[in-house]
Amino acid sequence: MSREIYLLVFPQRNTPAHWSIFIPEANSVVKGKVIHVVGSPFTGYKLEDKPTFPENPSRSSEQQPHSGCDRKQRYYGHPEHDILEARAKLVQPPGVSPSPLNPNAERLGKNCQHWLQDYVEKLVGEGLLPQSAIVELNRAPKI
Repeated sequence: MSREIYLLVFPQRNTPAHWSIFIPEANSVVKGKVIHVVGSPFTGYKLEDKPTFPENPSRSSEQQPHSGCDRKQRYYGHPEHDILEARAKLVQPPGVSPSPLNPNAERLGKNCQHWLQDYVEKLVGEGLLPQSAIVELNRAPKI
């Protein structure tokens, strides 16, 4: 059985937006698991997948159902968290930036958006998400 998974977009001031994937639990739109990489150009990034309630009022976001917290883009994909988590572990997170103090380094270097793009492409390549997921990701706000 397929169900919706979501791209969460957290706009940031003067830096790239943070992107995550939200996989809701069956019969829920607010409880589930977030898969993303966290970090900075100073420390590099690491995979984080954790249970969450994405409509946390302490952090503004857009929720893009991948075809989820202001706007939604919907992906129809495989419902199994563990399959999606296992695939996430196969995508290398960005490392430490060679010039972390350069104000353009994060825009020019790799960040959570690049990692998520690679992750979604992997899921699409394995047939776990439709090709439209890449189209929707390309439409998502970058800043």
